[in-house]
Amino acid sequence: MSDTPSTLEARIGRAYADLPPNEQRLADTILSFPGELASYSANELADLAGVSAATASRFFKRIGYANFAEARLDARAAQRWGSPFYMQTREAQNRGLAASISSHVECETANIGHTFQHLSEDDVEAIVEALANADRVVCLGFRTSAMVADYAAWLLGQLRDNVSVIGRGGNTLSEQISGLGSDDVVLAVGLRRRLPVFAQMIKSLRQRGVRVVLVTDPTAQKSAQHANWVLRAEARSASLFDSDLAANSLIHLLCSLLATKLGQSGRLRMQQISDLHDELGEF
Repeated sequence: MSDTPSTLEARIGRAYADLPPNEQRLADTILSFPGELASYSANELADLAGVSAATASRFFKRIGYANFAEARLDARAAQRWGSPFYMQTREAQNRGLAASISSHVECETANIGHTFQHLSEDDVEAIVEALANADRVVCLGFRTSAMVADYAAWLLGQLRDNVSVIGRGGNTLSEQISGLGSDDVVLAVGLRRRLPVFAQMIKSLRQRGVRVVLVTDPTAQKSAQHANWVLRAEARSASLFDSDLAANSLIHLLCSLLATKLGQSGRLRMQQISDLHDELGEF
């Protein structure tokens, strides 16, 4: 295996101390906002750093790329994958507060609109039916997706028994999913920058007959191939961090519809929880 670092910033880091001063200046320009490399031409980048096009060409070869175009492809891939390091831009950095707020609201509104515009009513109806009748509902998510999975488990737990969250604590995933079967439902949240094990886990669950609801973003491919139902939530952002607002909104909708579906049994559980709150003096 090659010992060449896999990322642009790692390649620069390994070579930086040996670069001539003008190439170090180019490196500093790139590392300030690496995502901008995805949209610049070689000449634009050289002008921004105040170096010649020939210097830029030597720089990219020195850090292990065949040419500038190959480095730009890496930057574009990192943006598609959602790396925050590649999402920030000079334009965003220089926005005023009012413009930042406006861009944020505009992007979040567009995410919600696009997500629900493409929502399948048939899928939603089938998912709510599955959540209502499953023996157990298990929620799962890693990294930022874990927060959405926790929110789903909290709402579902207000309405029905046997709701849990896995992927936490000292047990392996295998130990936590081994007892699941065809009467159970897993609600898996996999927003971008998914762990490699995520798609394999969904495949393994389906092979065991477990029904899987996948809440994800438009980039998911492998994991989406194996889920029973796929709900795609836009996660774009006007800043460097992806947004989970649309994913949370999807969860909110599913649980609201589940409350209606369960009717009296759901209301009884909520009443029992409320009575316990009073009994234990929790609020």
